[in-house]
Amino acid sequence: MKLTDLHFHAAELVSSTQFGSRPMLQRRLRIGAGLAEQILIDLAEHGIVGCSRHSQHRDVLVTDPQRAHAILTDAQKAGR
Repeated sequence: MKLTDLHFHAAELVSSTQFGSRPMLQRRLRIGAGLAEQILIDLAEHGIVGCSRHSQHRDVLVTDPQRAHAILTDAQKAGR
């Protein structure tokens, strides 16, 4: 998976609002449902949000936007 600017923006949004859901990302980032879900899956793989709970929002595990950015930056440098 290649991390994009959308991943970084989404990580900032979910960590600052402490709310991780596909519809919120769709509205705020103006992207489709499939892309929003994939970004949430990617953020979960990096430990920023929790696993999917069906129709409920995901738990936000990293509540500091700077820390979320640092996690993704480190992952990008490591090629993950």
